[in-house]
Amino acid sequence: MTTSTPWPTSLPLSRMPQRARRTQVIADELRQLIMAGTFSIGSKLPTETVLCEQFGVSRTTLREAIQMLRSTGLLDVTPGRGSYVRAPSLQLLLPSLQLAACGRGLQHAEVGPLLGLLHQYALQHWQGPHRHREALQALYQHALPRQASPAEAAETEAQWHLAVLHLAQDPLLSFCGQLLLALGTPARLKKYQTPDEFTRTTQLQLRVNGALMEGDQAGALRALCLWCGAPPLPQPNPRVA
Repeated sequence: MTTSTPWPTSLPLSRMPQRARRTQVIADELRQLIMAGTFSIGSKLPTETVLCEQFGVSRTTLREAIQMLRSTGLLDVTPGRGSYVRAPSLQLLLPSLQLAACGRGLQHAEVGPLLGLLHQYALQHWQGPHRHREALQALYQHALPRQASPAEAAETEAQWHLAVLHLAQDPLLSFCGQLLLALGTPARLKKYQTPDEFTRTTQLQLRVNGALMEGDQAGALRALCLWCGAPPLPQPNPRVA
């Protein structure tokens, strides 16, 4: 029997703003928990009773927030069973990214898991090194330059991620990646204030580049998701001939 994922005990009770914004705030908080992996893909959300108590709202307000997440593909809602977290499709993910770009943007904890999700899409549709040898070699052109400024490092990292996503040759995927990386620029600039981040990123690039050159999709994806802080995702085929 499936049980609901317990509410994280370390999360303080939300302080609700004016009534007109309550639905959006609830949806935003639940989205952040999902993207951060607190509620993993396939898990069941806490019951309506628990969520209503947590947020201090009526069932009507809560259900409106749940419906917002359902419409963007983050939840599957089954009457009598509850709400289950799912990985959204690109078509459903894009409106959420556009909305974030026009509004508050995305928090650091949201950017990484979403980027890991996009990499999963890319590598699932990748045809293998025998089809895209030149594109793979281009990945090495985006290695972090030595003694780069945080701005230079952030831009180089973004171009490298886009090069990985481009392997799928899907314009929608590449566009989602560009939008997400633009939203995550402040977070990348902040992390490159730490010298160790340059070494860490360079090691990731070499590991992923090498795995892709060998056709090891699963190895590349594991490294990318670990580095992005992405929640566990379904794995593609282990190798591409």
